[in-house]
Amino acid sequence: MNFGVYIHIPFCRGKCEYCSFYSIPCPEDWDQASRIFDAYLQLLLKDIAASNHLHGAVVDTIYFGGGTPSLFGADRISAIMRTLQDCFQITPDAEISIECNPSDIADDALLPLINAGINRVTVGIQTFSDQLRKRIGRFPSHTTVEQLAQFMALPHIVHGIDLMAGIPGATEEELFNDLVSATSLKPEHISVYLLTIENNTMLANRFENNEEFQNFQRHQFATVMDFLKKAQYCHYEISNYCLPGYQSRHNLKYWTFQPYFGFGAGAHGFTGEKRYYNSQSVDEYIRMPRYNEDVRPASAAMAEYVMTALRLMEGFSEHSFFEVFGVKIPHRVESSLLKLADEKLLHVFNEGSSRRYALTEEGIFISDYVIYRCVESLL
Repeated sequence: MNFGVYIHIPFCRGKCEYCSFYSIPCPEDWDQASRIFDAYLQLLLKDIAASNHLHGAVVDTIYFGGGTPSLFGADRISAIMRTLQDCFQITPDAEISIECNPSDIADDALLPLINAGINRVTVGIQTFSDQLRKRIGRFPSHTTVEQLAQFMALPHIVHGIDLMAGIPGATEEELFNDLVSATSLKPEHISVYLLTIENNTMLANRFENNEEFQNFQRHQFATVMDFLKKAQYCHYEISNYCLPGYQSRHNLKYWTFQPYFGFGAGAHGFTGEKRYYNSQSVDEYIRMPRYNEDVRPASAAMAEYVMTALRLMEGFSEHSFFEVFGVKIPHRVESSLLKLADEKLLHVFNEGSSRRYALTEEGIFISDYVIYRCVESLL
């Protein structure tokens, strides 16, 4: 069995107003920021090296997430890679991904990261419109198409772009311009997330998530799906599109219940049998990393499997469910799946003696509602 590794680098230049992930803005004094980075790095390396029970596992995906992990610097990323190579069997074709901000793709800023082993880079553009970026409190400055062309010219990596749809007040023309700009140079992977107005974010104080806003977002998402389909991108997960063969192998582990190890403040992991998490702040983590086991009943694990698998356009099958849990889909869940199929919110495909369940286009638009109905009886 092959594992993934997730490394959480929670630092960013500034906290975006819509962000609900664990991240902290780094000090403006770069010397002070570097001292914090170095302290975090040393504990992170010790944390990985001390996880003896995991060592020797075969790893075929590594993902540096955050925050803005590219802010951490190539030397620190290289040090993490060396420790991972010492502790795990990294496959020759391993997918090694990093998230970065638009400012990181200027000039030759990415070359040191590529030399450190990174072979998949995702740029968080969100929107090319300065006005829309300000509206959602997106930090830092915008990306130009010229910068994007420079990024796309980098060889030997998979180029990814993150966009955001459903920004309050965005016009159809602004969304169209973002999609045209993003696809003009054919990046191998494009993620388009609907803006979520999360509780306890600055954005929640400025915008109301009412029915009118939800209808607006639905229309924008339909535009995205139609545009990217016509641009020859494969829609393989609710928010993710790619050219053939360029799915995110690491993220597929999350959606298909495959194991991965998580390291760092705020990181989660799944060994295939147990889930664990770190809920510490950076200051707490620097003093002493501590992970907690996420104990849950079998019914909760089944619910999680259905919830994540239905995010994939291919959905999941009765056979794949049995392979994971050793039992058939519970009757009450199967009844919910078939009822949702009658309501045209799920497809049901016959595959020999097994059935496969997947969201319809209508189901995609209200996926949270559909998925909750599927697993409600297990919660």
